[in-house]
Amino acid sequence: MKVITRMTDCLLAITCLFVAAVAAPQLFGLEVYTVLSASMMPEIPVGSAVYVKKTAFENIRTGDIITYCASAGGVYVTHRVAGKDEEARALVAKGDANEQPDGRLVHEEEVLGVVRFTVPCLGYAAMLFGGIGEKLILAGLFLWLVLIKMILVNILKIREKGVTLQ
Repeated sequence: MKVITRMTDCLLAITCLFVAAVAAPQLFGLEVYTVLSASMMPEIPVGSAVYVKKTAFENIRTGDIITYCASAGGVYVTHRVAGKDEEARALVAKGDANEQPDGRLVHEEEVLGVVRFTVPCLGYAAMLFGGIGEKLILAGLFLWLVLIKMILVNILKIREKGVTLQ
């Protein structure tokens, strides 16, 4: 019984850490994206979660790492700012591992924000729970684990007191 209780504790802790890493940053105005290519290696490994904060165009500097929407189809790119055209309100972006800058300028309205920090490997897990349905499943799992934990604790208390159920 205690093994099951410890397993439940571990699952609850993992679930809480995952929720904290993926959902909680939104409370601070951060969006989480997953890096799917090696264009930013070695700075940002493939599979990393990048935490992006919306930033005014005026505050974006050469050398910052930005995430932008590269097409109407929702392709997101995370690259470093290699240059800035204030007049055109556009940026030159380039992946650290790429020899050439991106093929076009990134316009102000396409920029989602500046990367504040990254967590290697977490991006894959974040992708699994990106949609609302997946988040509801995760919340349901968490609630079931809490319920199981409460039941197990009560069963252990009953056993410790020597009460038998008939």
